[in-house]
Amino acid sequence: MTHHLDKSPDTLTTDDLKRYFAQLIKTHSWSTVRIDRNELQFFFKHVLQRGWER
Repeated sequence: MTHHLDKSPDTLTTDDLKRYFAQLIKTHSWSTVRIDRNELQFFFKHVLQRGWER
């Protein structure tokens, strides 16, 4: 993801994530998208201690 967006994870915005997932949905299976989303949600909530918008 950081390679795709060329940003550090702690600087990602909601718009960055929306663009990333919009592209991911086009190229990967739904189960892969869900796993990626869950990993990011955990990272944002527990590592960065930032909120996660639904």
